[in-house]
Amino acid sequence: MVVLVNSDVVAESTLMDDILRAFDAAPDAVASVCPLLLGTDGQIDSHGITADATLAGFVRFHGADRNAADTVSPPVLGPYGAVAAYRRRALTEVGLLDEGIFMYGEELDLALRLRAGGYDTCAMERPGGVHIGGASAGEGTPRQIRLAGFGRGYLLRAWGVLRTRYAARVLATEAIVCLRRLVLQRDASALIGRVQGGERRGAWFVPRSPQQESTTRLVCSRR
Repeated sequence: MVVLVNSDVVAESTLMDDILRAFDAAPDAVASVCPLLLGTDGQIDSHGITADATLAGFVRFHGADRNAADTVSPPVLGPYGAVAAYRRRALTEVGLLDEGIFMYGEELDLALRLRAGGYDTCAMERPGGVHIGGASAGEGTPRQIRLAGFGRGYLLRAWGVLRTRYAARVLATEAIVCLRRLVLQRDASALIGRVQGGERRGAWFVPRSPQQESTTRLVCSRR
């Protein structure tokens, strides 16, 4: 088992035991466990992630009341990066986090690869800790926005989303996101990050296989 914990997470003392119990109770096909994390305000910070047909990732129940948490709906794609637990043998099979992404989007990519590899995930009902959030890059700062944009651009290219029937939808959505930041904040970080991610070259960039692309888009389009 491999458990990743952000430096800005205050974990419950029972977190590791709860994760172990979740894995023990789950079928072998469950390769990851998604703890329920709360924010400093007592609301839900995250309960795993989900994604749409364009492979855009969303944090489940972010900002919702604690009682709103649901382990089934919307379907869980994989763990949120603040606290994420994985079966080691599954990571050995599909690979570790893509080192081409410095921050933001790497857990989504791994969740997609695990799904494409035939693995499942499960969400825990019991809170695993408190996620402060924004401690590494600063909440809403140009650096955070650029890094998040980089991850989005990188994954759009790696997974070949712009070669699919969702290309027009992606381009329209990303244009709105970037223009909104430009107009309201006078900041081009969202656009710069996406361009940099989409143009990423070097040893770390590995395009996903056609089988991975088709399998994962089918999974996401049904969510």
